[in-house]
Amino acid sequence: MPHVWMIRHGQASFGTDNYDRLSPLGHRQARMLGEWLAAHGQFPARIMVGTLVRQRETAEGLAEGLGMGAKTPAFEVHPGLNEHNADSIMRGWVKAGNVHPGHGDRKAHFRALTAAVLGWQAGELVSDEETFDEWETRIASAVAQAAEGDRPCWCVSSGGVIGQAVRVATGAPASTQIRLQMQVKNASFSRLAGRAERLNLLSFNETPHLDGQDDLITWS
Repeated sequence: MPHVWMIRHGQASFGTDNYDRLSPLGHRQARMLGEWLAAHGQFPARIMVGTLVRQRETAEGLAEGLGMGAKTPAFEVHPGLNEHNADSIMRGWVKAGNVHPGHGDRKAHFRALTAAVLGWQAGELVSDEETFDEWETRIASAVAQAAEGDRPCWCVSSGGVIGQAVRVATGAPASTQIRLQMQVKNASFSRLAGRAERLNLLSFNETPHLDGQDDLITWS
């Protein structure tokens, strides 16, 4: 039975002019995850990654930590693992008459993003990039590809995608996705098992490589 590992990227660069890159801590988190997995005898047969810089940098750090060298599986790139475009969704939020809180107050930003994503899911506001249904469809395509065959596949992705994959596996309503997303820690892994048509959740949001190091645990 294939296992699909959904791995979130390391800490990105929230509050800077370019979020889509890992912070120094994000690079460290990715390497530590790879080192922990290797120490516990966990190695991938396949590695899938989205097209975002923070995802690829995480996959590279993970591979470095694994120490597989030339035996590291070639990265399979699938845009279905890309996060939704939060900036686009927030533009729709503002067009609907709401006020963008900016990035200075982290809690206010994520409260607004949560409300905006719920509105996007319900069709109450429009993202200029894709609909929620389109986003769901491309994630389903990526997860189905990951579940092909009988070998473990590690998918390096983002919190929203992981929240959606877990939501589908547990049969939870669409509104659950954003609540799951907001819980997903950087460089965490969640595990699914089964076939593409029916995956079951084995674990969610694990960070054993960061146990006892609370200063290394982040969410953005």
